Amino acid sequence: MPIDDERAAWLAGLRTADRAVHQALDGEVAAREISALHERIAALQAQVASLRGSVRVRDSLLDDHRVAIAERDARIDALGTPPPVPTLKSLLRARAVGVVRRVARLPRRLVRSAGALVGGR
Repeated sequence: MPIDDERAAWLAGLRTADRAVHQALDGEVAAREISALHERIAALQAQVASLRGSVRVRDSLLDDHRVAIAERDARIDALGTPPPVPTLKSLLRARAVGVVRRVARLPRRLVRSAGALVGGR
């Protein structure tokens, strides 16, 4: 039975080599899976950081928008309020300013009138 022993030994050697190859491949596959998971974690962390930055930008834009709306509402309220009732003092001041302006224009008007009379315009 030396042939059977030879076959058995050959099969046993083949089985041992096959187990060793499978164990090595299992270790390689596990290492690659772990490496792929680490790469995926790094990519997801980068995405999270990017999204956090986007959220900060969005929050800043929303704050600017809220401020703009508040300013607009304040302007609308200011336009909706009636103008202040003029006081006697403000009316007299406006009248005095008008009189002063007319008095200041008087010499110019006189010169124009005289020039028109002399020049024949």
